[in-house]
Amino acid sequence: MLLVGLAAAWLPPKPGHDPLLGWSAILAIGAVSVATLLLAARRRAIDVDEHTIVIRHSLYTLRLRRADAAALRVTPVASLDELGLRLRRNGIAAFGYYSGWFSGPQGERTFCAASTWPAYLVAVEGSVRCRRIALSMPPELARRLAAWGGRLTSP
Repeated sequence: MLLVGLAAAWLPPKPGHDPLLGWSAILAIGAVSVATLLLAARRRAIDVDEHTIVIRHSLYTLRLRRADAAALRVTPVASLDELGLRLRRNGIAAFGYYSGWFSGPQGERTFCAASTWPAYLVAVEGSVRCRRIALSMPPELARRLAAWGGRLTSP
């Protein structure tokens, strides 16, 4: 949408057209783009049922099937340093907001959905795509995840 708006700004208006119409179109496209990004950034949900865990955070989604996860270990973290994030692969990292895919301490794939406290580090065992998950969630949900596939440990 941004490229369409920029192209409209660079194109000269046709004879008889008011140039302000082009700028108002660019403004409308920009407003819709910003609103869409803000709504996407506020999207966060963790759905747990007996067969799957689905984590939706901003533009990213992770699905974890019970058949693929042998066990989960849910550990509370006190600071962002304890998450062990090293490199942003495909995600958003800004001012305590982490969403998307990152590299862990040994280069392993880490899915992040952390934007508030309390935060937890979920270690997943089994044949899953992602073995580390950093999540912001209430303690009740952390206990539910631990019951779903493993245990809750103290820091």
